[in-house]
Amino acid sequence: MENLSKEIEAEKIWEELLEGVNDKPKHKNPKKSGTKKLIEEIKEIARTNTEPTKVEFGTSGWRGTIGISHTIQNFIRVTEGLVEMVKTADKNLLKEIGVRNFAEFQKRGIIVGRDNRLMGEEFAESVIGTLQRHNIKVYYAGMAPTPEYSAAVVQLNAAMSINITPSHNPANYSGYKVNPADGGPSGENITKALEKCGNKFMNEIFEKPKVNWKKVKKINTAKLYLKHIKKYIPHIIDINKIKKYINSGELSLAIDFMHGATRERGEAFLNLSGKEPNVKLINTDDNILFHGVKPEPSAKNMIEVEKWLKKQKTKFKLGVLIDPDGDRIRFTNGITQVDMNNYGALAFYYLCDYKKLKGGVAKTIATSNFVNAIARGLKRELFETKVGFKYFRDYLKPSTPANKRVVCAFEESDGFSIGGANILEKDAFAALLLAIEIIRTTKTDLVEYLNNLKKEYGIYEAKKDAVEILGDLTKEQKAEIIAKMDKTFKEGEVLKIDEKCSKKIIKKFSGDGVKLEFEDRSNLLVRQSGTEPIIKVYAESPISKEDCEIILKFGVAITKKYFS
Repeated sequence: MENLSKEIEAEKIWEELLEGVNDKPKHKNPKKSGTKKLIEEIKEIARTNTEPTKVEFGTSGWRGTIGISHTIQNFIRVTEGLVEMVKTADKNLLKEIGVRNFAEFQKRGIIVGRDNRLMGEEFAESVIGTLQRHNIKVYYAGMAPTPEYSAAVVQLNAAMSINITPSHNPANYSGYKVNPADGGPSGENITKALEKCGNKFMNEIFEKPKVNWKKVKKINTAKLYLKHIKKYIPHIIDINKIKKYINSGELSLAIDFMHGATRERGEAFLNLSGKEPNVKLINTDDNILFHGVKPEPSAKNMIEVEKWLKKQKTKFKLGVLIDPDGDRIRFTNGITQVDMNNYGALAFYYLCDYKKLKGGVAKTIATSNFVNAIARGLKRELFETKVGFKYFRDYLKPSTPANKRVVCAFEESDGFSIGGANILEKDAFAALLLAIEIIRTTKTDLVEYLNNLKKEYGIYEAKKDAVEILGDLTKEQKAEIIAKMDKTFKEGEVLKIDEKCSKKIIKKFSGDGVKLEFEDRSNLLVRQSGTEPIIKVYAESPISKEDCEIILKFGVAITKKYFS
């Protein structure tokens, strides 16, 4: 009862702390006396609450509320589960992790780090101490962005990384993200085994372990990342030329770091101080409440970037939003925004047309079919996967066979990576560096470059919405409901979208929700979120915005019908 009351208290405190999200935040400064007191109360709950939770990994880690599911005790339990998973793994699972046995796992070690969230350092310490109890070598990255773990694991030949981050979720969230030895996101075999082993320890109470810092090797993941991309993709991204171009004054550059783990990378990667007349570095302070804003690279969060760019007089302008763990990004030229549906497509075209790289492109089923049209035009292979960057692993490695090799992979939820870079994670900074390279080498504004492609390959209007789920449904239960919905649609069927609109289904994708492709190349996708209690609905049309909105409205209506 004591622990349950702590969880209720935590919910109330977070509700007060986050009051006014995306409106006028009540608590803008975590150092203010009232806010500081509430934060200290949450910390104490996270330290003392021993209530078990159910561990479930989504598309990118185990996420939940600080003080409720994500507590010191539960981080220890999950880490004990991770150790148990490796100790008891069969040959197939060990191969997927990238080690031969537990002894090798101990010797090669694990990289542990965090983003800038509340309790991040304490959660990381609980993980490190638990690993040390089992004589596992530990590297500590401190605060570092997600793609740097992918590079560091490979550079150090480590067995795994554990990143304490919930990515772009609101300030009350924490997360636990595991990458095996190849640096990519964990596949389902690993996450399912970790769920099973982690939940096995949920009813045990562990003493918080003390960290022997003398045996922890602290690492600079920024240096390891730079070393990595200079080794694998110097023909695509030339850091020195990018630095010189920024200093030339031809480009105005605004980067909003959203208070996250990349906020020191402008200086580390590009020697930017923020004092340059043509450079604006935004939200570089350590604000664990993100000023009450959900820290995602969304259109509404781009206001400050666009406001500054509109005042600049340079030939070219580029602004970006980078989420707190540095794996998602959105672009603008100050007037028009470029989301990942469009950026990924234009980056693919540039890498094929200008850089003459060989290979296809990988995208998820939720990503715009704009790149499909470009791939057809260039006669390149297109690989479409389930949602989740982990499904791109086999296309992104330098060792990938030529018939599966891609020049880039991307997903509509703002994630992008360059093929052959051996960074198997979403990489916001690589996307930014490539965008600057595109402007530098083509002498073309990013939006102008995109518009030229749309003139040639068509305009694809895309929109999405979400249906909140009432009740506590498991992943399996949600999948069953969507499977029932899936069975109602047949290829060749003419579907009545509304009173004036009907569309013929020519192709149906199942396995990750249900996606319908229509004869006119418009499409509809319904799938469950891997990180939130919602069902996502995506619509796209090469015809018009109105047509896209009609499809979306139909998708939302049928989803509500099945989940009511």
